[in-house]
Amino acid sequence: MSNRKEIIHNAFKTTIQVIIYSVVGFVVLMFFMIIKIENKNARHLEYQQQKMLRQQQENRDTTEIQDYNHYGYDREPTALCNDGKESYSLGRKGVCSHHGGVKYWYD
Repeated sequence: MSNRKEIIHNAFKTTIQVIIYSVVGFVVLMFFMIIKIENKNARHLEYQQQKMLRQQQENRDTTEIQDYNHYGYDREPTALCNDGKESYSLGRKGVCSHHGGVKYWYD
């Protein structure tokens, strides 16, 4: 009879050990998954910040180019049209074409 109790006791002890190891394994797995998710989120956030900075830089570069192409140096007018309007165009082709042509160029 004691041999039977010992077998049951050992089986119960083994079952408890398996359950404990399973729970510990699950907790460790969840811990590493949480760390992995947090690292992924941090990398994604860093990527988004870098992307936003690149877009801001591209927009700044584009704005500077557009401003320079639209306005003369220091935003001063480059020509006076025959109807009195001033042109800020850097090029000479088509300047004052809807204002009677160029009266004179500013230098």
